[in-house]
Amino acid sequence: GGDDEAFRERLLSLASSDSSLDSLDYLWPELDPSLLNEFPPEIPLENLPPVMRRYCDELSKSLQIPSDWVVLGCLATLSASSAGKAHTKAWDDWFEELCIYALTIAPPSELKSALFKEIVAPIKGWQRDAIERAEQANRTVKDEIELRQEHLGDVKKKLKNNKDVDSTLQQIEGHRLLLEKAEQKQEPIPRLLRDDATAQGLLKDMAKYFNRAVIFAPEGGPIKNIAGRLNNSQQADTELHCRAWSGEGMSESRSGREGNEAESLALTMNIMAQPSVLENLKHKYQIEGEGLFARFLYCQQQTLAGRKVDPLSIERDYAPRARWDACIHELLNEEPEFHDEERTRIKKRVHELSGASQIRFRDFWLQVENTEKLPHGRLGTILTWGGKMCGQILRIATHLHRVDQCDKGHSLYAPIELKWIDTAIELAWIYSEHTKYVYGLMFRDGRQANLIYVLDRVRAMPVGTTVSELNENTKKKGIDGVKDLQNLLELLAERGYLRLVEQPSPPVGRRPSPIIELNPAISIQEIQETPNQEKKDSSLDFLEEDCDYEEEERKALQELT
Repeated sequence: GGDDEAFRERLLSLASSDSSLDSLDYLWPELDPSLLNEFPPEIPLENLPPVMRRYCDELSKSLQIPSDWVVLGCLATLSASSAGKAHTKAWDDWFEELCIYALTIAPPSELKSALFKEIVAPIKGWQRDAIERAEQANRTVKDEIELRQEHLGDVKKKLKNNKDVDSTLQQIEGHRLLLEKAEQKQEPIPRLLRDDATAQGLLKDMAKYFNRAVIFAPEGGPIKNIAGRLNNSQQADTELHCRAWSGEGMSESRSGREGNEAESLALTMNIMAQPSVLENLKHKYQIEGEGLFARFLYCQQQTLAGRKVDPLSIERDYAPRARWDACIHELLNEEPEFHDEERTRIKKRVHELSGASQIRFRDFWLQVENTEKLPHGRLGTILTWGGKMCGQILRIATHLHRVDQCDKGHSLYAPIELKWIDTAIELAWIYSEHTKYVYGLMFRDGRQANLIYVLDRVRAMPVGTTVSELNENTKKKGIDGVKDLQNLLELLAERGYLRLVEQPSPPVGRRPSPIIELNPAISIQEIQETPNQEKKDSSLDFLEEDCDYEEEERKALQELT
């Protein structure tokens, strides 16, 4: 009768049907979307720190881009402001760095440059002012250094013919010490930002400024460089980037040029690339094998093309941007602690978790290690990335805590609250879905295409289809007969999309072909994503008396599923 509540109660009162396949007793794994051509869920903004939430909301609305792109850019900006100055203690022997590697995948003409310009603006503004202050402070010091250098040269000339070698060396050494003290008075020039660098050049630059650097690029150039674009050998070079994410040091000595050395590297990367960059990337299997791709947070969200509004109708609010920029400047201005008076070696401050946060994080770590990494777990298909997921959670939670404390004017090093661990876990699960999507894009070979094809065929076939029936309806180059099809189905079964149910053997004759049972979550997802069809203005409306009721029935079914 069109009564939604009565309809719901009636449905809930119905007895469940018996199933010869025991579907209700079978525990299906949670699906990943890598073969379903579906975009990962959007990141909820409501649990982010207010200053970050308002900034992401305002910027995504004014530029008409997915808010997920802005959130990932913000995490990279927070990393640029803090990485290398502090780290987070999970427990006694686990300290996690604050470096974030962010990679946003977006097609051409989707305002990547406009977003990049906004995200990088506070770092650029801070760097410009900091360089000017440092150069002004160094002017007097430079004059003293030049005088000391000239004086040392004069002393060497005068004492050149001195027969008392020991006395000569002592005097030269004294002047050299005075020169070194003058050089130590120089303020380091904070050239953090770059958008293109080789590994060797990056290491050299990082050694000049507390072993820190930031790569922000609106195109995929840095990824191509890592893949060997600028190497004479044309081989991938991932070592520095892997070490810098983990806070390790690096020293090199190469024939024909001066070696470089840096202790406890801290690198931030925020790269926006087109899908073709990853699809056509050289040596991507080597890069994945060496663990660099496992260090990235990825975002590939559906664009707003076809759903945009008149830009003049958008009411812009610049206050959130100004407040966000102020927080980033304050975090960048945080003075690091040093191990030595010469201010050459940073002593990292330590962030600690509150008691409740540590219990929550430990429980989650146990869940990941003992459940989620199993073949049917949510990380079973991305084990290398999943191995670093808990570390990413600590990094994200610390950055959310730092910017919130900065916005409120509180101590940055108060214990990290439970809410930030919970929010970081929520974000990490969403980023795991993005990772599956991007990995599917990068490593989409012939077998991947065949898996997608077979899964689509299964979804199109009626319930109860057998392997032999599917084989009769499968015609694709690259799938050679029922045996090859069976192998593809077994791979899909390992990943939780379906299962093969053996039928009872008859007393005589051949054993029946297994029945293919599709994971119910796929069908439920299709129901939930059924588009709302607008009622058309038609002269035949009088024949469609039940249209409204059918629409309500569909909505009720969606809610139940």
